Amino acid sequence: ASRDDQGPSLFGKHVLAVCAMADMVFLGLHGACGEDGRVQAAFDLLGIPYTGAGYLGSGMAMDKAVTKYTMERAGIPTAPWRDIPSYTREDIPWLVEELEIPERTFPLRIRYMYEERLCTVMDVDDREQRVKIKNFTMDPAFRAFGRNEHPSYKDYEEFLESRCFPRSRDKMKIILNELNLPFYDPFLIVQKTEGRMAEDSFWLKIER
Repeated sequence: ASRDDQGPSLFGKHVLAVCAMADMVFLGLHGACGEDGRVQAAFDLLGIPYTGAGYLGSGMAMDKAVTKYTMERAGIPTAPWRDIPSYTREDIPWLVEELEIPERTFPLRIRYMYEERLCTVMDVDDREQRVKIKNFTMDPAFRAFGRNEHPSYKDYEEFLESRCFPRSRDKMKIILNELNLPFYDPFLIVQKTEGRMAEDSFWLKIER
């Protein structure tokens, strides 16, 4: 509903004075003025206690791209997304296609996962030494090849080895025996270990 005094202030007459008398203000506001941090910042400046997130968290949450980046950096699972500044109705079909998992084009498919979230799909033809990828995150830190959108087969081999214990590791033969592998081969190793490493939550899902 529209208030009687249509001034430039975010607050109606006496609203701040009434809020200042409260033990705690319950914020149930919706929309730009109530969720973007401005009300929260005003209350902070006036020393008025309130429920919910502070001004910084509220302001960040209003920007969905910032929210997604923050969640990804914190390791919180979030659905695939793209930061698109503007689009029209005609753009919607190709935007949907951007988020769809493509049909496999080469004999081998590897999904680069972060916990249960898909980050990159790799299709690999070992015989022809060809690689195709599609990323499902905007953050290069969560992509298999970072900012490289067109990795070579050599890039792919180096990536696989990065998801294994190093060739120079002490007692490597013992580890290979435990994996029931006759020699050091990054692909055979990630088949056994799913490319899991102690220092992160990434892993590989192999499909043939």
